[in-house]
Amino acid sequence: MVQKVTYLGNTDNVNFGWFAYDSTDGHPIKCYPILNHAYFWLEDGLSAVDHFDLNTSAAWRKATGDRDDDGSLLTLFLCVAAGSAPKTLLSEKTAATLVRRIRKSGLRSELVNQYILHHAPEPRQDDYAQLWEAFIEEAQPTLLSDLDRTLKDALTLLRRECNIGL
Repeated sequence: MVQKVTYLGNTDNVNFGWFAYDSTDGHPIKCYPILNHAYFWLEDGLSAVDHFDLNTSAAWRKATGDRDDDGSLLTLFLCVAAGSAPKTLLSEKTAATLVRRIRKSGLRSELVNQYILHHAPEPRQDDYAQLWEAFIEEAQPTLLSDLDRTLKDALTLLRRECNIGL
């Protein structure tokens, strides 16, 4: 374990002011001078990566509600593309509002790609991007169609592909 300890003296003609002691009880086994407060001793370089992965995974689990089925993911991605709050389950009323918003403002697929890149676990990012691209290629004409004034076709599509509750 590495601890930071203030040292106000000079050791071996090296005056750094801060030292890291490689010991749990505070007695120096090895003493490493730290040149700047921005630098620190890292025992295991992979621990920082693991910590990042854990934070990303926790954020992704929170966003998806621990749901990884295609319907939940497509619902989440559709909300992001429409500029709405990300959700994995929509009511009928919310889905209709989302379709109206999509028809008014359009779909922004680049937002979904950015969302996947910044939030999804790295091993699954390509799969999620392919899922989104396949869905949007099929769904976009129906979601943006002005011919479906009652939203019947669009809502049928969303019920089939996404998570739409009562």
